Amino acid sequence: REALHDGSVKIKHVILVKLESTRQDIWPFRSDSYIMDRINGSYGNGSIPEDVLARLSNLTPTAERLTGFETGFRKDKERPKPYGGISASKAYTSGTYTLKSITGTVCGANPMAVENQLEYMHDIYQPCLPHIFEALNHQPNTTSQGDSWTSWPWHTQWMQSHYGTWDKQELLTPHLGYNHIMTRESINDAGRKYIPEENEEEEDHGHEDKVLKNYIRDLFADAKKNNTRLFLSHLTHNTHTPYFIPGKYQEMMGHANSGLNKKLNRHLNTMHYQDQWISEILEVLEEAGVADETLLVMAGDQ
Repeated sequence: REALHDGSVKIKHVILVKLESTRQDIWPFRSDSYIMDRINGSYGNGSIPEDVLARLSNLTPTAERLTGFETGFRKDKERPKPYGGISASKAYTSGTYTLKSITGTVCGANPMAVENQLEYMHDIYQPCLPHIFEALNHQPNTTSQGDSWTSWPWHTQWMQSHYGTWDKQELLTPHLGYNHIMTRESINDAGRKYIPEENEEEEDHGHEDKVLKNYIRDLFADAKKNNTRLFLSHLTHNTHTPYFIPGKYQEMMGHANSGLNKKLNRHLNTMHYQDQWISEILEVLEEAGVADETLLVMAGDQ
């Protein structure tokens, strides 16, 4: 509280990340979690192989540092040093459906009692964060001239690498007030600048989250060049069923080739992928020189 009041914390940019299908007991991954019990049960003798246990204990190191929560896998002296910040324990999302949860987080509004996410057809009863940032842009002291970044205008950006047309999302996201919206479709329409060659399965699932790294780099480079502040919102997607990652899946579950064990094994692999992806976003902030000037907010969607 003191740091926020005395101005020692400089918040030039804000990043909001919605973590798809991410529960608190798995991000960071905990030794006393429900899924850990399922993993134990998947091995007939109840003994998890040492190499698998090593993978599980290091499944989400970035989440461990960001939240500061104990995972139970290591002694205190072996725990990574937390970044610092505020972590909400035993918190619940505003909706169990991704697009309603997004509306709840971005607009501070309880999901409305309308079918699916028909909020785009109605007036959301209060301004969403992009609307507020746009209102700030119309204040008389807002200018991109000079070095006083507290007066620079805001640019609001929605970013996801997968399809943006599922269940009318292409109608909802503009309703939330973003200046610019990036989805798989807009990336492809713009020439796939940073997209490597993909196989048919990758194309079917949408571009993986990590392909956004260079697009985020460009955003911060443009902000520096144009003297603007960023409000970037990003929805991850590799952790959504069918839990797809490029490359090989590692063993996390016993009997991981069939049934529920296969799905859980894939999900655990995507959780590790997502943790790596968040660490890469942090790397971009470090490279851009704004890591200590950016407020990073993360919330699960369900």
